[in-house]
Formats: sequence, structure tokens, C-alpha cells
Amino acid sequence: VMIKALTAVEVAHLARIEKQAAGNPQLNFALGVAFGRLGHYDRSEDAFHAVVQARPGDFDALINLGRSAARAGHYDRARSALDTALKIRPDDPDTLLELGLLHASMKDFSRSVFLLAQARRKAPRRPDILLALARAAEDAGYYGDSALAYDDYVALRPGDETARRDRARVLGYTGERLDEGLKEMAAYIARRPQDPVGHYNLAQFTWREQPDNSLEQ
Repeated sequence: VMIKALTAVEVAHLARIEKQAAGNPQLNFALGVAFGRLGHYDRSEDAFHAVVQARPGDFDALINLGRSAARAGHYDRARSALDTALKIRPDDPDTLLELGLLHASMKDFSRSVFLLAQARRKAPRRPDILLALARAAEDAGYYGDSALAYDDYVALRPGDETARRDRARVLGYTGERLDEGLKEMAAYIARRPQDPVGHYNLAQFTWREQPDNSLEQ
């Protein structure tokens, strides 16, 4: 999410609301949502933290605090808030998704895959969960699992060209689905010839058997 530049009038207005929100969990919650939508995650985090201080067991405040803190790069606070939220609702797919994304941001890809796989079991047709799992599994080197998650994702979102490109790359990494990956990557390049990533990916998988073609790509 891109940060929206605020005008001086908007800044002054929000500053007044922030002062009014002191000790008011409902108003702080609304501020947290507003700042989050604007991409101002530090201020969103502060607002949700104020809610949690007033209402420590507020699940919605905890998950939003975790989400905002993670996007602000404050991983320790994010993990603490999301772990607490998960204790309140152990089977909540949104909390599992946010924790999975957090651990991926922290480069703990194995833990990320574990959490996202749980989220997938709770909500097997959620495209956002499937895509997050596919990416985390690829980063963890679990290419077969990544390919399966991409299979399910593109079945639900066939128009996502970036995901189709990335799926083709993962298929190539699996080895046993290399031919399928090459075919999918070639089809993607035919549709998107100006995307350098597609050409680079194809070059990776053709340099051993077709070095001239790889150099061309």
C-alpha cells in the first residue's frame, strides 16, 4: 500500500482527532483503521496499541495492531500481538495468515509455511492464503508444495498473470514438472513479451540444454 501524502488541513484534522481519542478505545480503533488505509502504519500501530492498552483481550484490536506493526517493520510487537490474538482464536485463518506473512518478512520461511498451511486447512479456497503459501514455500525451497499452492491459486484467479509467471518458474524448480514449467513460461512470454522477468526465468531453465536460446532470452 502506498502512503498517501496528507495535506496540511488533513494533518491538522487528524491531529485534533488523535488528541480527542485519548482514553477513547472506539475512536482510537477508527483512527487505526483510517491510518492503515492511508498507509501510515506507524500511526495506525500507535492507535491500535492504545486500544489494546485499554482492552487487552480485544481480538480485533490485537490482530490490527499486529498487522500495522508488521507493516511498520516492528516485528517484535507484531509477533506479540498476533500470538496473543491466536491464543484467543486458535483456528482463525486471518491471524494465521498475518503470522505467516510476518514470519516470511522475518525470513523464517519454514515457520511461515507451517502457519500458512494451517490457514489453508481452515480456509482452503482463500486466494490470499494460497498465494502467500505458494510464495513462502518457494522461498523455503519447498518447490513441490509451492507448485501445488500455485495450482490451486491460479484455478481461482486465472487472470493473475504475475502468479502464472511465478508458477511456471516454480514448476521448473520441481524438476519432474520442468517440461510443464517451460511450456507455461513460453506461453507467458508470448502474452507478455516486454516482461524481463519472464525472459530471465526461461533463461535459467534452458542454459544447460539450450545455451544459445538461454543467451537470447
